[in-house]
Amino acid sequence: MSTISTKRFGKNIKPKLWIVSEVFYPEEISTGYILTKLAEGLAEDYDVRALSKRKSRNIVPSFETYKGVKIYRCLSTVFNKNNLFLRFINAFSFNILILFNSLIVFSRNDLVMAVTNPPILPYFVLLGASVKKATFIILVHDVYPHLMVALDMIKPTSFLFRLWTYFNKILFEKSNLIVVLSEDMKKLVSREFYSSLIQKKIHVIQNWAEIDIIKPFEKENNSIARKLGINDKFIIQYAGNFGRPNDIETIIDAAKVLKCDEKVHFIFAGDGAKKKWVEKQKSKFNLDNLTLLNSYSRKDQNGILSASDISLIALIRGMKGISMPSRFYNIMASGKAIIAIIDDNTEVASIIKNEGIGWVIPPGNGHLLINAILEAKIDPYLKEKGLKARKIAEKNYSYDKILSMYKVTFEKLNE
Repeated sequence: MSTISTKRFGKNIKPKLWIVSEVFYPEEISTGYILTKLAEGLAEDYDVRALSKRKSRNIVPSFETYKGVKIYRCLSTVFNKNNLFLRFINAFSFNILILFNSLIVFSRNDLVMAVTNPPILPYFVLLGASVKKATFIILVHDVYPHLMVALDMIKPTSFLFRLWTYFNKILFEKSNLIVVLSEDMKKLVSREFYSSLIQKKIHVIQNWAEIDIIKPFEKENNSIARKLGINDKFIIQYAGNFGRPNDIETIIDAAKVLKCDEKVHFIFAGDGAKKKWVEKQKSKFNLDNLTLLNSYSRKDQNGILSASDISLIALIRGMKGISMPSRFYNIMASGKAIIAIIDDNTEVASIIKNEGIGWVIPPGNGHLLINAILEAKIDPYLKEKGLKARKIAEKNYSYDKILSMYKVTFEKLNE
């Protein structure tokens, strides 16, 4: 692939690319980690700079260079996020500071990419990019306000939904490039924010599987399963975020019924808004067949994912096209078959069913989940399903392949 550097005064000058995100290195949560890894790869061809949040003067510096990426951090308020008003103050102060800094550091013809988490961030970044005549790219991790509808926080008939949709349509129309994570998301954005100005700008680039870090590993030899004394049991694992969009309730319903089967065990690993609820359910119903592990670091991810016979993905009903579970790719990389509690006809459901690497269960149906678990337990081809998932990850979702898609897509902005 040809380089995208330009020549000036006889030297190759890399185009400048700004990645704007509330979370970035050294954060390891999904958005921060993904954008950091993406920045590292793009630094081969771009002068990559990140504009992010600095939570404390004592934790990270206001500026540092990490693996070729120059990171600038804005110090913002860090009031109690459980208080809605204080959380709003945090968000508002951060976005104002981002806008202020963007007007200082952005330059004409820079590439500027902002992610949709938090959802109001792209508006401020777009304003700064427009004033400085930079090229604006929006990376859609979640589609708003539709996520709020799926979470039953607002109604699709409400004034807020209609107003938010209107402003999002303007946001997408003003963007030079729209990157979405799945074909489902592309269809949703195209339909809900329809405009002839938007259609040709949308490009699908999935997240990647960390096939170089995560390797298939036999559960019987897994130190976590051995330490828990359950490596001789059939282990069903849910690892990742216990967030509001995740259908944790259906898994707990299945665990309640299957606690009478001594050979079946559930492992939950991670954290999130529903974590305390899971802890209460475990205590209330004496779920000795469920082990709760704390959040884990990226370096422990391989051990966590390999401590099971089958892995779970769970999203609540109505999430089609709104979000894409990034853990899907790393579960495939771990060589585990998958039970996905997810709307039918989604991209994840289609891959699982068409490739024969697991089961798809509609959200909210604990009975069907139990049936799938018991079927998987006696499936003689379960390991083969997992190894096939690994091959799909290697072929279609490697980091190098996804990074190449970003580079090719960004190059088209210069055409």
